[in-house]
Amino acid sequence: MVITKHSVAKRREDDRSNYDPLYLVRRLSHGLAGWLTFVDVGRRQQALNEYYLYAPIFEMSLGRRWTVRPQRAIVGEIGKKGAPKTIDFVMYKKRTRKASDIQTAEDSCLALEIKLTTNSVRFPKTYAYDCKKLSVIEPEHILLSKFPNLKCAFMIAGKRDHIKYLADFSCDDEFRDKLRQQLKTILDQQPGTETDSGWFYDSGPPHSSTASYRVVVMVCQSWWKTGAKL
Repeated sequence: MVITKHSVAKRREDDRSNYDPLYLVRRLSHGLAGWLTFVDVGRRQQALNEYYLYAPIFEMSLGRRWTVRPQRAIVGEIGKKGAPKTIDFVMYKKRTRKASDIQTAEDSCLALEIKLTTNSVRFPKTYAYDCKKLSVIEPEHILLSKFPNLKCAFMIAGKRDHIKYLADFSCDDEFRDKLRQQLKTILDQQPGTETDSGWFYDSGPPHSSTASYRVVVMVCQSWWKTGAKL
């Protein structure tokens, strides 16, 4: 194999991507859309629920060498009455010696909330609650104070028509309607187009009969903190 300046630069770029939490979410959302094609073709929709999505997300994250902690309890909530607040997935990765010379390859962590929509409903309060929860999470809240590069994202999976309904019909609550508008802005792009607001992927080839599922990622925004608290 001939090593060129281009191949070295490409390897360094790949190494940087391996430590980028949002790049991980991008790969997860793309992979989950493909996995939902398998569910659709195998006619396993009846068994599909939110927790059914955990296994492929867990496996894909481990395969990309991230440490995965599902249902991570939020520090400060432990010891209170009732179940503690949790984050669906916390993932983190430490730099290796190989990556130590890459300035942008920080010790990174990700907080990810996941929802499966199964009906045509307006943007639910539970979705808005999860977005606010993500907006105020700090590394120390999930026992990762040594991982400064924390990113947060909210993932929605479901039938294309159900997700379109979430985006198309306004809410009487201002915060939920603003989230709906962010979702609509994402869906106005082509599949796989990454923006500051997020991106989405469809299962199966575009416009095909099997392209019935959609996975959307909404990237945490500063305005999500409106009235938010743990």
